Amino acid sequence: MAEITVIVPVYNCEKYIGECIQSVIEQTYTDWNLILVNDGSTDKSGLICREYAEKDHRIRVIDKENGGGGGEARNTGVKYTDTPFLTFLDSDDCYLPEMLECLIQEQKQEDYDVVIAGYEELLEETQTIGERVCYPRRQLRGKEQVRDFFVRHYPEGLLGFPWNKLYKTSIIKENKISFPKMRRLEDGIFNVLYFQYCNSCSILDQILHRYRESRQVELRKLPYDFYDIMEIFVLQYFETMKQWGYKRADSEKSMIDYFQNDFVCCLENICLPVWKKSWKEQNEYFQKLQKKKLVSYMLKKDRKATGRYTQLVLRLYEKQRYVQMRSCIWVKRILKTKYAGLFHILKGRLN
Repeated sequence: MAEITVIVPVYNCEKYIGECIQSVIEQTYTDWNLILVNDGSTDKSGLICREYAEKDHRIRVIDKENGGGGGEARNTGVKYTDTPFLTFLDSDDCYLPEMLECLIQEQKQEDYDVVIAGYEELLEETQTIGERVCYPRRQLRGKEQVRDFFVRHYPEGLLGFPWNKLYKTSIIKENKISFPKMRRLEDGIFNVLYFQYCNSCSILDQILHRYRESRQVELRKLPYDFYDIMEIFVLQYFETMKQWGYKRADSEKSMIDYFQNDFVCCLENICLPVWKKSWKEQNEYFQKLQKKKLVSYMLKKDRKATGRYTQLVLRLYEKQRYVQMRSCIWVKRILKTKYAGLFHILKGRLN
């Protein structure tokens, strides 16, 4: 019987799914199952998955009707998991060859409830490696240590994602943990729910996962009402921290940093031509957001952890200088989509 199940939600990713599957096949650790959940793909993704399954008995394809997003597809994969451990992998990402071996070897040292690896970012336009994120090696023992670490680093860094971790299947199933039905940010809520039951955790100082750079705004992957999803995500976190016994002041710093950065993504998204909103309609929505209690609270907080671009956009937004704000957003979008090399140079200097 295999020890690890790798769960991959698959939807219209024919360009990348082969590379993703191949990265699992080429693992130095071979005692795994791979569940590919085809979420109603309309391109050749499903066909590619089935071709791999026919060649390797460890690979299984689950077909489901489209709906519920990547989170619901992962939930489907969990239902079919019968191994002690599981991991998640996005269909446009890949594992480095020693990912599973390093995770399982570490887990068995002290039966850790979760093991976390570092990752590197693949820049799509230039096909070069960008940011590399990895924490110093550390072992956390006891619920208090695990939660203190979680509060300091979540949701940025390594804790908000599901694809750089080895989870215990028993913790997920016994506590009925699942990804919520949200179009975005369901990953983070899943981890909040999982870490409630963690009494031990090991952080590896190794880069083992390759993440394809997100261009969610430019590729119109964010819904128009992305702010509403953000609010649910943030309030869920604060409510959980209250249940854990943490005061707001002691648990909000990393969430404030996240909120300020992603709120700018929200503003960028609203400005996209695809929504066919007039400037008047956009302005009305901007003003509506300014009246939100959470927005007011989060934007009053210190912004030193954000980059200069984020600080500028937020400053213009607060002053309701929407024309200038749109100009900044437009320049960034042009640089990122047309002049990727220059964009990443400027990004490094301005952050």
